[in-house]
Amino acid sequence: MKRLRREDPIISLLTSTTTRKQSQRDLEDEYDYIPEHIFPLLERQNFFLWTTRIHGNCYGTRADSVAAALSPKRFVLAALAPNTVEPLHSFAARLGQPDHVQSIYISSPGQDVLRARLEERNPTPGYADRRLQDCADWDREALKCTYYTLRIPGYADLDRKVTLAKDKLFRTY
Repeated sequence: MKRLRREDPIISLLTSTTTRKQSQRDLEDEYDYIPEHIFPLLERQNFFLWTTRIHGNCYGTRADSVAAALSPKRFVLAALAPNTVEPLHSFAARLGQPDHVQSIYISSPGQDVLRARLEERNPTPGYADRRLQDCADWDREALKCTYYTLRIPGYADLDRKVTLAKDKLFRTY
């Protein structure tokens, strides 16, 4: 996502809300960060179109943010867990804009590569194993999802991934 945004200024991000701490890897406008005790209050008020829990943190995306992102001539990226893709497509269809959403899945790069990255990021015992399991689960879930119009292998080099994603995004519109 960083590379796509850097290379094309018309691309923006769909801002989601999370309870996790901000990371140096996060993109500007990718998340609104809130305290953990606030999230369930917003959830009960139907503040979010969808919510999910990942690695012990809460994530949610507001319906009004998604509606704005579906505006014509906007290219908006979002890193979404596979279980949020169906609600996104259903919402777009309810707004009469089912063709305004393209879902692309980039699979995990393989356990050895991923383990090395995760252990470098956080050497805490068990951290990499939990994350590897989550990634394997997402890859399986994504294979079953019919909403992905492009699946990019995680082992492909970055240039290839960016080219495939841009070709799909800009050829569609």
